Amino acid sequence: MPPLLSSFVIVSDNSFRSDDPEDIVQSNISYINALRSNGVSTDDIPVDAMRSYIVDFYWAQLCNGGFSQFVYNCRWKEDVITLVRSGLAAMEADPHVRLLDRGAAVMQALGPTRTRKFLESNYFGDNKEREEIDAATIPMLKPLFGTDDLIRANAAFLRRLPNLKVLAIADMEEEVARRTADIHRP
Repeated sequence: MPPLLSSFVIVSDNSFRSDDPEDIVQSNISYINALRSNGVSTDDIPVDAMRSYIVDFYWAQLCNGGFSQFVYNCRWKEDVITLVRSGLAAMEADPHVRLLDRGAAVMQALGPTRTRKFLESNYFGDNKEREEIDAATIPMLKPLFGTDDLIRANAAFLRRLPNLKVLAIADMEEEVARRTADIHRP
């Protein structure tokens, strides 16, 4: 009987050997996406794998549209914010923790009515809330652009996990199939 790998963060051997830190981060993302697209609940994915995944989402949103885009696309859900914060802290990404805290203070200052208005609005076009969020966070965000520090921190975080399992891609695919079969088993 194959070992149960559901408690492991799983990445490919190629990504683990790569000198490019983005490779291991993307391998984790690909594995999680494969699990999720086959019906595995995020509750059944190790929290450290989800931390890496959500921190990458956070960084992609910041790079693409700033803090307001992150807020808008994650719908400022408390569970997402908590996971991002814990991931950033575990990665020792202190400038990002400070940025997230600054953004959280801005969102609290907006209050629930203006936050709801922002989340229900068209993101593009005239949007006072978006402008206010970005004006308050861009000064902290600008120095972070053009660096791959968060990607490197994310990769280092994955590499030092005690529950990291490095598999060949074929073995990763087998694990996705096994986990999917477990879900659909009567």
